[in-house]
Amino acid sequence: MILYAVNTAEKILVRALLLVLLVASGLWGQIVPGRFVVELNGAPAAGRGTERTAVRQRQADVRRRMEALGARVTGSIDLVGNALFVEADDAAALRNVAGVQRVVPMRVFRPVLDRAVMVHQVDRVWNQVGLDKAGQGIKIGIIDSGVDNQHPGLQDASMPMPEGFPRYNAAAHKAFTNSKVIVARSYVNLLAQRDPDLTPRDHMGHGTAVAMIAAGATNRGPRGSMTGVAPKAYIGSYKVFGTPTYNDSATDQAILQAIEDAVADGMDILNMSFGSTLTPRLEDDLEVKAIERAAALGVLTIVAAGNDGPWLGTLPSPATAPSAITVGASRNERVFGPSATVTGVGTMLAANSSRPGALPVTGPLVDAVTLDSTGLLCAGLGSADALRGRIVLALRGSCTFETKMNNASAAGAVGLLLYSEAFRPDPVSMSAGAASLPAQMLSHDDGMAIKRALASGETLRATLDFTVRPVSVDPRRMASFSSAGPSAVDISVKPEVVAVGTNFYTATQTFDAQSDMYDVTGYTVVDGTSFSTPLVAGIAALLKATRPGLSVDDYRSLVINTAAAMPEQRSQISGAGMVDASAAIRATVTASPAAVAFASPGARRQITLRNLTNTSDTYTAVVQPGSGSRATPVVVSGPVTVAAGGTAVVELEWPSSASQPGGYEGAILLEGSSSGNRLRVPYWFAAPTTPGDVVPLWVNRSPVAYSLDNESILIRVVDKNGVTLPDVRPSARVTLGTASIAAVRSLDARYPGVWAIDIRYQSVMDPSEIELSAGEAAIYVVVP
Repeated sequence: MILYAVNTAEKILVRALLLVLLVASGLWGQIVPGRFVVELNGAPAAGRGTERTAVRQRQADVRRRMEALGARVTGSIDLVGNALFVEADDAAALRNVAGVQRVVPMRVFRPVLDRAVMVHQVDRVWNQVGLDKAGQGIKIGIIDSGVDNQHPGLQDASMPMPEGFPRYNAAAHKAFTNSKVIVARSYVNLLAQRDPDLTPRDHMGHGTAVAMIAAGATNRGPRGSMTGVAPKAYIGSYKVFGTPTYNDSATDQAILQAIEDAVADGMDILNMSFGSTLTPRLEDDLEVKAIERAAALGVLTIVAAGNDGPWLGTLPSPATAPSAITVGASRNERVFGPSATVTGVGTMLAANSSRPGALPVTGPLVDAVTLDSTGLLCAGLGSADALRGRIVLALRGSCTFETKMNNASAAGAVGLLLYSEAFRPDPVSMSAGAASLPAQMLSHDDGMAIKRALASGETLRATLDFTVRPVSVDPRRMASFSSAGPSAVDISVKPEVVAVGTNFYTATQTFDAQSDMYDVTGYTVVDGTSFSTPLVAGIAALLKATRPGLSVDDYRSLVINTAAAMPEQRSQISGAGMVDASAAIRATVTASPAAVAFASPGARRQITLRNLTNTSDTYTAVVQPGSGSRATPVVVSGPVTVAAGGTAVVELEWPSSASQPGGYEGAILLEGSSSGNRLRVPYWFAAPTTPGDVVPLWVNRSPVAYSLDNESILIRVVDKNGVTLPDVRPSARVTLGTASIAAVRSLDARYPGVWAIDIRYQSVMDPSEIELSAGEAAIYVVVP
């Protein structure tokens, strides 16, 4: 499938293979036919003890009524929600049963250590508390694909088994536990398809990778040693994803049962590296309600922001949960790849051509613009000696890579170093065709740095190294795939923080070669917010172990409000910034809420500061606007003194005069006069504007031939700040191929701002191009 976007106002055309977007979101969020979550009247149990009995008795009455209608009740939850899981043909009949509050279709969900610990200052915490105490006693529930307890990174014989553990759903599953992995539960029998393996064994590798990042013991793989963030924390494995090709997705039922059991098992932290692009309103989202209920019981949940960036407004469920810490992905400080080294500039990550050289190539460097005013090398230079013995720097675009390589070679160059354009700044692998000149591509920023050095008159030499090696890069950049807010279901700031989510060297499974993450060595390199999330879960475990007894809100603030600012303050992309474990451990005050969004001009918000020490301190609030923000909130209150162990309120107001359409973001900096402690509370306000983007949420890659494919494409219309525009009806038309548009339907009643495009296919063997537009924004999707 191919997708490209057009914004008429900016005259930009972007065309890209759907490497992350449609591979990920094309499998995120669908409905399981004939299966429902039936939410019942009345609150769930108030605690983990005998309170659950009364709720279960009321559920039994409703269960009998449903079974009398021919429905089959397959399970229930009573701690993090009050609901039954039901198989039935008629949802309407279920809604009429006494005691039923709501019936919703069952969704499916998709899964979305080396230098990373240095990027987030985890090593400083290890030095402070001792590696042998990092996360000690804390239990992290990994709701994922299972955990390989045979992996050396997930074993630690020195850890005592806690009282009441290990725990599992079947006696035979005890074999999947050890003194580190103290819970092994499987919910594969609750998934959409029959699975060949109902045990807790990890067939995907995703859960094993996540567990290693959060709490793995020190171990060594082929590329070096690694240690999880909280190596002395326990792991609870709650398997909700099954065998690849059978059950790559999880259901509402499996996830809700897993949350329920994890809370009942006494997990302190839950890690959820998955999501559904179908995001119901908060009051209708059962996973969100379960997370909120878990928070009320003292359990902190960390959720992945998703991999549907760089579009705004792409947060999945349950990343929208108010009490969860939602985590976006930043770049690692170290990546594995080819490199180009330029004297005076440094060593930079590069992408090879499809025919890289066997050995490094070195030579004097020259900018193509000195010989070709366009700098593109799309035309011959007319001389076989123009680039004799040199490596030439040229701009990507306007002609094929093969043409550029041949033109450089014809002029005598020994190598070609391309750099990408500003609107698609990352390097990509180049198709060389029949060209044989050694060539690499750099990012736009790296290319511009070299151009500036050459323009200053420096004589530079370059070395193109085509071998994959560790390369140091600036980690203060967002990963392009990281999903962003604002949420379609409320105005909150999400994600709240970012953490390394690229080039993670971590553990994986060695059992099932059908999985994309399988590796015979037991180690792999991964990307995704799925892997940013356990890094933050591990930091939360360090906090809970070092500073026990605080509330969920306190721990959220310690993680969020001590984050280091990213170079560009974008509240709905990077939240408060890059999580900083050392600053979180040292902080002596917390803020609630940890992020502030203003609903309208004139709106007031309060930030409650809580002093965690026995010494009073006075805090001053200063507004730090993001780049381009024309208006800021006003600090109504002056400096506030927070008594020892007490609280104080900072009051903010969004000016009534600041109502012009647009987005406004930044941070409130709160600094203690005595302690010097500093908190960063991100803020955001937006007044909706005209359509800025049509955001693709889902595309059906397997329609049935010669048929109507309902909900073939799901999209959302947002303005340039990512605000959902549910009343703007998109247009759809076929610009190429034999398919036809059957309908454009609003799904807003179930999923805010979502539109379904129904397509009728004459033949699925004949690709069709679909234009989806709203105002001046448009995308083109090639289906099926």
